[in-house]
Amino acid sequence: MGRGFVMCTVLHILACGKSGGIETLVSEYARESSHDNHFVFVWEDGYYEKKIREGGCSTYFLDAGKTGSFNATQELIKIVTNVKPDVIITHHGSPMIRVYVTLLSLLFHDIPVLMYVHCDAKDELNGNNRVARKVINFAAAKSSRKIIAISDYVKRSVVTNFKAKPEKIEVVYNGIDISRFSEKNSSAHNPVRLVFVGRLVKVKGVQIALEALKICIDKGYNLSFTIVGDGDYRAQLESDAENLRIEKYCKFAGIREDVPQILADSDIFVHSCIWEEGFGIGIVEAMAAGKVCICSNSGAIPEIITDGVNGYLSEKGNSKALAEAIMTVVDNKDNWENIQIRARTTAYKFNMMNFVSRLDKVVEDIMDER
Repeated sequence: MGRGFVMCTVLHILACGKSGGIETLVSEYARESSHDNHFVFVWEDGYYEKKIREGGCSTYFLDAGKTGSFNATQELIKIVTNVKPDVIITHHGSPMIRVYVTLLSLLFHDIPVLMYVHCDAKDELNGNNRVARKVINFAAAKSSRKIIAISDYVKRSVVTNFKAKPEKIEVVYNGIDISRFSEKNSSAHNPVRLVFVGRLVKVKGVQIALEALKICIDKGYNLSFTIVGDGDYRAQLESDAENLRIEKYCKFAGIREDVPQILADSDIFVHSCIWEEGFGIGIVEAMAAGKVCICSNSGAIPEIITDGVNGYLSEKGNSKALAEAIMTVVDNKDNWENIQIRARTTAYKFNMMNFVSRLDKVVEDIMDER
């Protein structure tokens, strides 16, 4: 039986406070949530730590890289003791954060510890010491009171890879600030403007998009491609564009603050990732901006896009299939308005207030169970 609304004290534990999808999400949650939220940053502080603090929430920085894991853990225990949270939510999938799930569950029996999984669970098992990673994540999944997954795909992955019970997992889809994006329908530019927004790392598959662009250009299509973002793979992608002799059609824009305007000025959003996306914030933002989206059929993306209804899906890692999808979309401009309207309707389902309300409810339900 629910008790009605009761404000809870929630302690969030994150790896860092620099720019990233998780940090953006929790900073928005901190601004809109009905609860008293506190934030601990284990390794690094940064822009989002400052933004959260300026929003009126308490923040704590352990600086584990300098003080060492043992000292940082002792400091975290002191913070939990002093804050006396009703609920603890751990974010990020680093082994140290996952160890904290188990440790805090053992030390503070009366405080529910929730494990938030922001990506495909199997990715957290990759890297050095795979056996240790498995043990750590299995223990965290078992000891946490609830597991929060960002999509149904991630929920299934947690069940498979962490051996968690499905009934223990709550799905809370990520949210975006819809108001940042223009609702104006756009007709095609000449050349037709393709755009990608995201980290420039190999798994994002921008190299696939470049190969697809080359195929389209060679077939006489008049296109341009703006690539927004930065990362370790940028130099390789710039080299790929030169080797494909399509550099004059490509613009590497770097990290930009005016992404909503860039989306508004574009026609087709291309997201050709070659891994299993846990959700796809950038895709939802493009849909909110009324863009025609062509995305890989991987991970949770089919939970957002229904092929041919509110966007288009293309076979993951297949540049020829992506090129065919781009050419089909360009050849059928008369259908753009219908796709744009349905895309925005979908994006509204993932608005920030729905996300905040859903996560707040998970916290409140946990309190009702105590």
